[in-house]
Amino acid sequence: PVGVRPMSSDYTNRILKHVADRRYQPKKIRALAKAMDIAEDDYGQFRQAVKALAKAGRVVIGARNAVTLPEMSGKIVGTFRGNPKGFGFVVPASPTAHGDLYIPVGAARDAVTGDTVAAVVDSTTLTAGKRMLEGRVVEIIERGRSRFVGELVRDGRQWFVIPDGKTLNTPILVDDVQAAGAGDKVVIELIQFPSARREARGVIVEKLGPAGRYDVDIKSVIRNHHIPEGFSPEALTETRRVVDAFNLDAELARREDRR
Repeated sequence: PVGVRPMSSDYTNRILKHVADRRYQPKKIRALAKAMDIAEDDYGQFRQAVKALAKAGRVVIGARNAVTLPEMSGKIVGTFRGNPKGFGFVVPASPTAHGDLYIPVGAARDAVTGDTVAAVVDSTTLTAGKRMLEGRVVEIIERGRSRFVGELVRDGRQWFVIPDGKTLNTPILVDDVQAAGAGDKVVIELIQFPSARREARGVIVEKLGPAGRYDVDIKSVIRNHHIPEGFSPEALTETRRVVDAFNLDAELARREDRR
């Protein structure tokens, strides 16, 4: 808006996004402001924002007073992203100079995609001329989810659920299939998360129906993506009020009839 000066806090996300860009080259605060098209009159607020980020440890003002992201060290907290091949990455909650932390096969504990985890850096390797930090998950801080949708299959006497999507990439062992049968879509609650040493185990909490059927596929998508079903009591009350107040003759009188 005209006449409104930006506050230093308004620059926080812009600065972090700019500095985290792979094409960014470390710059002094004045040069950084120029690269971000900051007006001269706003430079004071911009400089305060950079200083505040440095004080909070989210950026570093290092050699030659250049602004960079902090190195990855100590315990890293972020979101785990798994790969079907067994390895994964931890996406730090706060941007770092090295982007995501690579987690090799067997080093993710029992983390699955979407979990908030704590990890530590173990080593640094050179890949295609670039430094890659490698580490391991040391703690599961918060589970992203514990319920999954998948298809129930049978292998001999053992029952498995093959999860939909890419969040969980391993079959889930089921001991009690209840009334479900092979080929059914089900919702399963994990009671044991998978790791390098143990398989995933779960219990069926809902049978959706045969895979491939239209209504079952719709239910599967709804459950898998946690899409709310139905409407709140408040919304239904408001809808009834609007319907009761609707007057067809009054509406037709104020509209042009194109029928």
